[in-house]
Amino acid sequence: MHFFAESQIDWPSLCRIFEGVAQGIHYLHKQHIVHMDLKPGNILLDSDMNPRIIDFELSIVLKDDEIIEDCVIGT
Repeated sequence: MHFFAESQIDWPSLCRIFEGVAQGIHYLHKQHIVHMDLKPGNILLDSDMNPRIIDFELSIVLKDDEIIEDCVIGT
């Protein structure tokens, strides 16, 4: 939250960021990927203030409620 306090992002921008994170999580779950380490430090903002979920080191891939991969390669 330190970043937000310094830059004083307005409420519409914050809501857009939160919505983007929620859409990203929804997309991952549709692909049967569970991030397992989602925290503010693993969400970056690009130059247009669009959130990007990173660091998939602890992620798992599910198929029929079973783990098929321990992690997703890449960040």
